[in-house]
Amino acid sequence: MRVSNILYFLLLFLAIGYITAFDVEAKDRNRKPLVWDINSLMQIKTAAIHPKQFEEIVAKANDICRGELAVITSKTVTFAPDYHYYCSIGPYWWPDPLHPGNYINKDGQVNPESKNYDNVRLGELVNNCSYLSRAFFITNDIRYYNVFIRQLKAWFIEKETYMYPNFEYSQVVPGQNNNRGRSTGLITAYDFNSVIESIRLVNGVKRIDKKTMKALQKWFLDFAQWADNGSFGKTLHRIDNNISLAFDVMLVNMYLFAGKERRAKEIVDSFANKRINKQIKPDGSQPEELLRTNAFSYSLYNLTHIVDFCYLARYWYPDYYIRNRERIDAAMCFLGQYIENHDSFPYQQISGWKTNEENYNSLLSRINNLK
Repeated sequence: MRVSNILYFLLLFLAIGYITAFDVEAKDRNRKPLVWDINSLMQIKTAAIHPKQFEEIVAKANDICRGELAVITSKTVTFAPDYHYYCSIGPYWWPDPLHPGNYINKDGQVNPESKNYDNVRLGELVNNCSYLSRAFFITNDIRYYNVFIRQLKAWFIEKETYMYPNFEYSQVVPGQNNNRGRSTGLITAYDFNSVIESIRLVNGVKRIDKKTMKALQKWFLDFAQWADNGSFGKTLHRIDNNISLAFDVMLVNMYLFAGKERRAKEIVDSFANKRINKQIKPDGSQPEELLRTNAFSYSLYNLTHIVDFCYLARYWYPDYYIRNRERIDAAMCFLGQYIENHDSFPYQQISGWKTNEENYNSLLSRINNLK
């Protein structure tokens, strides 16, 4: 055999090996959580280290197993053509007492009427998936796996109860825009990140059957493409606030879950300049969030999204946080100076200081893990 032929076959063999290895690695994207802390779950799994957390997760999962599944079609009111559409109203919009039928904005004050809509059902989905997946992980009890799969199918797959993969009617302001949704409503879709993480957690213990997994990937791909390419997405791509930043995190996670790594990486590669460096000033302030009536909460909220992104970006760049730590650390320092000095905070914060302290410390711990 000629030397050139030997070289050709050697290169072909190496190429096939590379492609195979890459394919295995790609499949592993959905076999372990990318954002959730797997180490803390491993500690809870021993029960002896964190017995209270173990008992709480199991107790909540048992309650879920005895209860009803969360489904989008269980609502009693909607602005959409049918009950398969996700529908909610803007949480800070209230009936105008001076002009019946109109709504006015009260930033930071939640209208209790919003509890009649699908944000509540989405919360139930997230809660169910979170507790069932963690209970299955720490106990290996197949009951939790079975109910988890039933919950996923009920929300994402089964024709009678599944949700259409869009947010066309999210955060409606009644009486405006023909009662259609708004781009700001996509912030609620951030909750789907937790659902994706729960799927990864379960799939790493017991492989979800191919038919179900493909259906789930298709749903999230359909949602991501609708959000990315539609009018809501076009708005969020060009503005600079916590909603647009969270939008990018959501897109990366959905595209990555669905196997569309090229589009996910495009967003990752532009994120630092497009989001972090634009939204965080060198002194650590976040001007768009400081305009809110809960300025500290929204600044911290935005930072949480950035840290989530850093965890996701490790799929391509293990040192992503280190590369971008200057602005992130500056933002943490900016907020940290007011944690035990609320009265000196020179912006509005109408509620939630205790929760902010807890969330700040939790975020600091997650950042230390990235370091």
